[in-house]
Amino acid sequence: MKHEITDNLRACEDCQEPFTPRRKDQRYCSDRCRKNRSQKERRRDVPFNSTFSPTKRQDNRRLFDSAARYAEMLYSKPPGERLGFMKGLIDAARAGDKRLRQILTNQYILNAGPDQPWLFFPRPEGYYTITQAADRYCQMYWGASVADVINGGLPEPPTGEVIKRRHHNYIGVAFLKAQLGNASLALRRLASGAELPPISEAASV
Repeated sequence: MKHEITDNLRACEDCQEPFTPRRKDQRYCSDRCRKNRSQKERRRDVPFNSTFSPTKRQDNRRLFDSAARYAEMLYSKPPGERLGFMKGLIDAARAGDKRLRQILTNQYILNAGPDQPWLFFPRPEGYYTITQAADRYCQMYWGASVADVINGGLPEPPTGEVIKRRHHNYIGVAFLKAQLGNASLALRRLASGAELPPISEAASV
């Protein structure tokens, strides 16, 4: 906005307060307003992100370190305990854990690949980041993305299983085979009069 001069007063282009200019081309009432305006224009042209902000870089580093630790915790557990661990993370994020919500919905971690090996445990080949594992879990049980489950407040699936995804008619083949195999084994034991084993968690995340 072009400054106006009235009775030798001029509106500062940053704070809009009137001031008496010392020069004809003076646009700001103080050096502080001049610097503020310059910074605003730079941020408009170049977004203020981790590339240009040491503080943001440090925040991201801490976020990624936490994500890597969660991935290590997940894959250090026996396969039969991983679904329960993942459910605990999802429940905590849905209940309001802001840090965990940041990690599980972070697009950079969700889209990570071999070029970001520090986000995987023990390695990118054959394993997921914690955000990718959470998304896979939510697709399997809710038929929705992890962001929709955590931020959208979707209700718990009544049986813990979803036969159809919202956008696809696909469900993990390995998961279905495991369930069918367990059911077949249970029927054979029931028919023979053997005691049924306790229900355990399904295949690993």
